[in-house]
Amino acid sequence: MQLTLKNSKLIASMLLAATLSVSLNSCKKENSSTDSVTEADAAELTTSAVTASTGGFALQVNSSVTVYKTGTQICGTQKDSTITRSSVAGAIPAYNYSLKWNYLLNCSSGQFTAGFTGSSSYNGLRMSSNDNSTGSLVLQAAPSTYTLSTTYNRTGNQTSKIGRNYAFASTLGITSTNMVIDKATLLLMR
Repeated sequence: MQLTLKNSKLIASMLLAATLSVSLNSCKKENSSTDSVTEADAAELTTSAVTASTGGFALQVNSSVTVYKTGTQICGTQKDSTITRSSVAGAIPAYNYSLKWNYLLNCSSGQFTAGFTGSSSYNGLRMSSNDNSTGSLVLQAAPSTYTLSTTYNRTGNQTSKIGRNYAFASTLGITSTNMVIDKATLLLMR
């Protein structure tokens, strides 16, 4: 079972958190003068960093829930793995990422903790990006829900394909605390 983060409340919450913590620096391609990145560029960066279709944070959370649900990990033993994902050939947006995970399942409490670090890239209609990311999550299982808390930090270089076609560097941080997800529907409850 995978946690599908198509729920609009969850994505909206992640986008709001990401928008509030995004930091951007830009420069024009043709000279070294510094200009401001447009709101459209910042919105595209934030949306692409979160949505599953670009290999964003939502897909990475899906991967962590999949690791939790496989049940192959040994309780109380720290495990390491690499999760590599990419879009199907010819897809737009196209993405790929490779994350090194370390994780631990405490079977007596039902708590799954994980940390990751890695790199990713995507090429969409309006922006392309190459990034490095780190993050952590705590997934607490209860009889009918999951409670999820996460941190996600991403630094990278983007090239806008709209407006003035800026190339810029970004730092993005997302933090969520105690998101409650229904196990049956996999939708955000609050």
